[in-house]
Amino acid sequence: MVDPSLPGRALRELADALAHPAPPCPAPGLELAVYEADFAARPSGGAGYLLDLNTGAALPEKVSFDPAESAPFW
Repeated sequence: MVDPSLPGRALRELADALAHPAPPCPAPGLELAVYEADFAARPSGGAGYLLDLNTGAALPEKVSFDPAESAPFW
């Protein structure tokens, strides 16, 4: 969870820093979802993420900053 005032460029920088193969990571993949603290504090039927990142040697790359792009299971 992050503070609502976090600038959008910080999310892009985080995604770039964590995207494979930048970090030396023995895991086959990384799945990361970042939420605004206010959104995470209450129940919701929506995705609501600020960043959805899938990266790694065994995962298809995905970087999304728009929950409208997400699959229905969110």
